[in-house]
Amino acid sequence: MRLLYLTDTHIRSGNPRNRRDDFPATLRAKLLEVAGLVRKLGVFAVLHGGDFFDQPCPELPVVGEFVRIFRDMDVAVYVVPGNHDIFACNPDTLEHTVLGLLHQVGCLRVLQAGEKLYLKDGRVTVQLTGTPFHYNIDRQDPLLDYCVTKENCDFAIHLAHGMLLDRPFFPGTPYTLISQIAPFTEADYTLGSHAHFGYPDVEWEGRWFINPGSLVRLSAHPVDRERTPQVLLIDFSGSVPAHHKIPLQAARPGIEVLNTATTPLMVRRGKKQPPVGQNADNGDGGHDFSDILREVACREAFPAEVTREALRLLSCVRERDENEWDGRHLRRLVIENFQSHLYTDLEFAPGLNVILGESNQGKSAIVRALQWLLFNEPPANSFLRTGEAYSRVTGVFGNQRLVFREYVPSKMGAAPGVSSLGAAGTDAGNPFPDGEPARAAELPRVELDDDVHVCLHIASEQAEPFLLSYSDTVKARAIDRLSGALRFEAARQEAERLARLALENDARQPDPRFLKQVGTLLSQAAARSREEVCFRIQDIVNQALGSVFDPAPEFHILLDDQSVTPKAEFLMVLEPGSVNLYHAVQSACGGGVVDVISVALRVAFLELTQPPLGGPLILDEPVKQVSSRFASHVSRLFKTFSDSFGRQIIVVTHSQHLAGTADAVFILRFESGASVLYGRGSSIRASSKREKSLS
Repeated sequence: MRLLYLTDTHIRSGNPRNRRDDFPATLRAKLLEVAGLVRKLGVFAVLHGGDFFDQPCPELPVVGEFVRIFRDMDVAVYVVPGNHDIFACNPDTLEHTVLGLLHQVGCLRVLQAGEKLYLKDGRVTVQLTGTPFHYNIDRQDPLLDYCVTKENCDFAIHLAHGMLLDRPFFPGTPYTLISQIAPFTEADYTLGSHAHFGYPDVEWEGRWFINPGSLVRLSAHPVDRERTPQVLLIDFSGSVPAHHKIPLQAARPGIEVLNTATTPLMVRRGKKQPPVGQNADNGDGGHDFSDILREVACREAFPAEVTREALRLLSCVRERDENEWDGRHLRRLVIENFQSHLYTDLEFAPGLNVILGESNQGKSAIVRALQWLLFNEPPANSFLRTGEAYSRVTGVFGNQRLVFREYVPSKMGAAPGVSSLGAAGTDAGNPFPDGEPARAAELPRVELDDDVHVCLHIASEQAEPFLLSYSDTVKARAIDRLSGALRFEAARQEAERLARLALENDARQPDPRFLKQVGTLLSQAAARSREEVCFRIQDIVNQALGSVFDPAPEFHILLDDQSVTPKAEFLMVLEPGSVNLYHAVQSACGGGVVDVISVALRVAFLELTQPPLGGPLILDEPVKQVSSRFASHVSRLFKTFSDSFGRQIIVVTHSQHLAGTADAVFILRFESGASVLYGRGSSIRASSKREKSLS
C-alpha cells in the first residue's frame, strides 16, 4: 500500500497579493502533476492535511475545475478540515461549506474528530484518524488533538491541522511542540500542516512526525522564496514502512512567482524571522481589517454588494496618521555631561541588552538620556552636569541614521537655555558632524483614549504597570483602537449618514435598507476584530506567565461592548481549570505576576498595532518584584521576546539573574564622581571615558 500526502492547497480563483504569476493556473499544473504521480506510483489513497480551499464557500466554477482533478485520480481522497475550510474556526459549520458538500456527495471523505477509518489492501491495514482545526487546538492539552491509540491495525496515521512544530514559535501564536506529544502517541506517522514552511522530518523511537510544507506559497517570506513545494509518499509495501518527499517539477522557483516588493513588514524591517513560519496562513503579521470583514460577511451570508460597499466605506476611513519609524535597533549611544555621566559610549547588540548596576550608579540616567533623545522629555535643564557648558545625547541607529539632542544654557542675563534641534555639527564639540536633529528619531506615542497618550517603548522604574492602572473604560477604548474597531465604527457612522440622506429623497444615495445592512455588517466586523485582538493579547500574556511561573495563573480579558460605555476587565484565574474563580489582576496577584503581565501587555501592544511599532523597548527595573526563584525565567522570557519578534530590548536592572541570556551585558559603577561603564561577557564593545573624543 502506498499513500500520498499533500496539504494546504488553498484552492481559489484569484491571485494572492504576493503572487506575480497566474496562481490558479500554477496550482492546476501542480495538482495535475500530483495526479500523474498517483497513477505512476500506484497510490492507494490520497491524504490531504487541510485548507483544501482558501475559504469555506469558494466560487463554484473553481470548485468544479479543481475537484475534477481529484476525481480523475480515481482513488479515495481523505481530508482533515483546516481553518480556511470552515467558518469561525468551528468544525461544526462543516455542513455549511463546500468541503462539507463534497463529503456529502461522496467526492471525498472528510476525517472527523474521534473517528477511526481503516484502509486495507489485503496485506496491511492502516488506521487513519484526523483532528480538524478548531479554536482550542494548540491552546488546550495537546494530547487531546495529536495523540491516538492503535486498534486492530498494522500501522496508524494521524492528520492534525494545527501548529505542530519541531521548535518553539514566537509568543502570541499558539503552537505545540513535537517533543510534547511524541512519547504519548501510538501513531506511526503524525502528519502536520497549517505551518506552511514545513520542517525537517522528526523521528521519535520509530515514530515519524512530518510536515512537507504547503503545496502553495502565499507569502513573500525568504523561506517561501527558497523552498520548493513537495508531496510525501508513504510506502507500506516493503518489510518496513518507508517514506520520501517528492519535489514538484511544476513548481517554478519562488523568485519567479513571488512578488518580493510585498515582502512582509517584519522582513522589510530586517526583523529576525521565526524558525518555521511567520504566520500559518499567509505570512503576514497582525490582523487585516478587510479580511475580518470578509470573514464575517461570508459567515453571516451577507450579499456580495453589501460586502463591497462596506469595504469601500472602510477604505475611506482615514488610517492612523503616523510615519512608520524606520530607525531599527539602536547601535550606539553616546552620553555627554548628562547627570552623573561625563562621557559614556555604548555599542548595543540588536537583541537583548542588559545594563547592570547597584542603586545610585547612574543606571536610570541612561534611561532618561534615551527618553530625552527619543521623546524630548522631561525638560533638558535638569540634566546638565554641574560645571559643564552643554549636555548632549547622540544615537546611531541600525539604518546608519545618526541623530542627536543637546542642551546649551544661556549666558548670564540672556534668555533661558534651550534644547538644540539645529543641524548637527554647529557646535565644535559635537563628535558627529554629519548627524541630524533628534526630532527625526522621535518615536510615536500611542493614543489609548481621547486624553490618554502613552509611550510604549520606554517603561521607567516609577511607571505604573502598563494599562493595569487605567479604568476599565480606558482599557476598552485601547482595545478598540488596537483592534481597528474604531475604523469599523467610523465606516458604520458614514453608512448611517448616507442612509439619512437617502431618506431625504437624495436620489444619488443607495436604498436605506441596503445601507442598514452595510452598517450591520460593519458592526459585526468590529465585534469580531475586538474578539480577535483580545485572544491574541491573552495568548502573549499567558505564554509569558507560563514561561516564568510554575504553576502559572491564567490571564483573561472580559470585554463588555454592549453597554453604553464599553468596559474591559483584566482578570486572573489563579487555579486554571477551576470554575468561577476570576479575580482582578492587581488585587489577586503578587507584584511579580503584575510586573510580568505589564511587560507582556506592552509587548503585545507594540507588536499588534498595525503596522507594528518599530524601535527598541527600554525597561528600567521591569520585574523588581519577581522573586529570585523565577528571575532567571524572566531573562529567558526577554530573550524569547527579542528573538521571536526581532525587537531590540534594553534592560536596566540591579538583578544579575536578568543577564543570563543577554546578547550584551554592561556593568555600571560610580567612580571618582562619574558613572563608568564596563563591558562583560560579550563581543559588543562598551566604554566609558573621561576624555571627550571618540576612540
